Amino acid sequence: MLMGINYLPSLKREYPMEEMFHFILPVFLFILSVVFFLRSYLGRGQTKKTKLTLSKLFDNKYDSKNDVWLAVHDGHNYECTYFVGSKKSPARLIFLTDCLSNARFELLTEIFIDRFSKHAGFSCEIETGDTSFDRAVLISSDMQTFVQRYFFSTSKRNAVLNLKKIGFDKITIESGLLCAEWNPFDLPTDEVATELTRSKIKEVLAAMNILKSNLPAMTEEEKLVAQQTRAAHLPFLYILPVLGFIAFLVCAVLSPTHLILDRLEMWLFSAKYSLPVALLNIVLGYFVLKKKSATSHRKWLGVVVASLVGLVLGGGMIFSFVNIKYDSSPQKTHEVSITKKKYKTKKGGKSYFLELTSWRPRSTHETLSVKEVLYNSVNPLKNKVVITSRAGKLGFEWVENIEVAGQDGPNVFW
Repeated sequence: MLMGINYLPSLKREYPMEEMFHFILPVFLFILSVVFFLRSYLGRGQTKKTKLTLSKLFDNKYDSKNDVWLAVHDGHNYECTYFVGSKKSPARLIFLTDCLSNARFELLTEIFIDRFSKHAGFSCEIETGDTSFDRAVLISSDMQTFVQRYFFSTSKRNAVLNLKKIGFDKITIESGLLCAEWNPFDLPTDEVATELTRSKIKEVLAAMNILKSNLPAMTEEEKLVAQQTRAAHLPFLYILPVLGFIAFLVCAVLSPTHLILDRLEMWLFSAKYSLPVALLNIVLGYFVLKKKSATSHRKWLGVVVASLVGLVLGGGMIFSFVNIKYDSSPQKTHEVSITKKKYKTKKGGKSYFLELTSWRPRSTHETLSVKEVLYNSVNPLKNKVVITSRAGKLGFEWVENIEVAGQDGPNVFW
């Protein structure tokens, strides 16, 4: 009988995976929440050099308690928060000030897809009648009449365009606050650039003064709208994608997919069932979101991506889990030769692979991912390996065990 080291995962664990999952998932969710917190809040962390530059821009007016820079223009107070950038997210500077109005609207930079969606009749943007302004700015609000009266003022439209020209991509009025986001914001690196940025900040404050001053009075109907919570369609549309993603996490813990030999065929097989569900959710999202706001198309695209990724990934992992977990077929052993050793280098280290002669009629070779100790201990010219496989509940063969032929030693699970 051939004895050897087991270099692949075993379904028989000392501790049941179901019990481990109750520990792994909460830890994963906790780590994920910490990462989001660090990115959204502690991303404001500033080095001494950064603080020195910002102090020059804001005349050393810094509130250390709230970690904000302070500015005053014509008697109006502003708080400015600097967020440090990263490779995937540029640095940004956010200006915040009180606004004596309960109105709410959001101004975004209008791009091609926004105009296409508007002309296609999917989104319903509020327009001011100023063609150049309406092509440059996307207005999202559930208070159409107020917004039209607000932007009847040429000075307010020009103030918004000036902020867009400087580099602001998002301006909002909500809950009595006016917020403008300068994104991306590049810190000046020399005295000339510092003075130029200081002058731009003065322009920003002047423009925001115009936006927060002389606001039109709200009608009683508009006041009632302002007190109501916006209709939330997205949570409902994300239920199925989230369930798919949770299924992906659960099944990924309980049965690793790399054990299945024909992974691509299995995912294509599962897609016959998961894609129709994803498409149903996408179509439902289309009718739910159509003409609900100026950003309906952006929200719908989010639903499309979430449905395709969450449900297809979740469906594939469920099929993988069922194929392995409920497989009652007998074990089969195959002694095969090693034709090639190879590895791939990535950020987290190296991944090791063995290319083997296939024991299956329709394949000429099999490539298996193995751990480093096996990779280093075998010689393609001298060693053979013994593969233990099962047929799979759904007909997709998977590898349960791999060991070096004729080599004695303890079982070491991956």
